[in-house]
Amino acid sequence: MKRILAFLLASVLVSASSAFSAYGENSEKNQIISEQRIAVKLNGAALLGVINPAIEIKVHDQFSVQLEGMGIFYPYGIPGTELPLNLGATFLEAHWYPKGTFRGFYLGPNFGWGMWRLTKGLVPAYWGTYPDSYQVGTNIMAGLTLGYQFCIGKHWGIDIAWGLGYSNSAYEGHRTSDGSMYVGWNHSGEWLPAYKGAVNIVYRW
Repeated sequence: MKRILAFLLASVLVSASSAFSAYGENSEKNQIISEQRIAVKLNGAALLGVINPAIEIKVHDQFSVQLEGMGIFYPYGIPGTELPLNLGATFLEAHWYPKGTFRGFYLGPNFGWGMWRLTKGLVPAYWGTYPDSYQVGTNIMAGLTLGYQFCIGKHWGIDIAWGLGYSNSAYEGHRTSDGSMYVGWNHSGEWLPAYKGAVNIVYRW
């Protein structure tokens, strides 16, 4: 009986020691993250030709601001298609983190501006339309960003983000065959379920 009690007591002590050790490590990591003020990000889609760097700056224990750029360059068509896509855009965002900046779920407003040469048939709402044509124009975007930042070390992380909202565009339409203009300065506005998204590699300090 004494051996059983000794074994149970030893098991409790080992479990408690492990729990306190894990708590201490998590507390130490959280303390380090809470002291970090800047995060730089690069979208994993860079491997597909989507250049999408961002810098996020902590302004409060639960709030940050982010400046993001995006460049996509497929003038002769996205691989596997004949649909051109040249795009440059920039976004300004604010993020609110319930658990603390750079940790876990976040959300906040975003505002963006872009300029592009593309075929509107790339947009889900227009799939299968606008054959033999491309559009050149600019747009402004305003909406909401939802995201989650996973901490995988004292300085490294993975950030998954999704931006949706309203986009208003002004553009000219051209025929692909000869480049002639089929419509002058035209306008369109759409509510989009997504106009940006990323799986980012993050480095914080």
